[in-house]
Amino acid sequence: MESKGLRGFPLNYQERRINHWHEELDRRIGKSDVAERLQVPERLADWVTDESPAPVPAEPAET
Repeated sequence: MESKGLRGFPLNYQERRINHWHEELDRRIGKSDVAERLQVPERLADWVTDESPAPVPAEPAET
């Protein structure tokens, strides 16, 4: 579809997971070993950060 008002469709959570898995498969196989026409374009890179999640405090041991 082409329109000045339509800029694309957002991916829902399940679609992002599927797309991520296909991107990861390409990385694991090796980009050079996957035919260019079969490679999945990396669309989610802008949404990934290198920050580690905050550590979860340990629960006190039961006595």
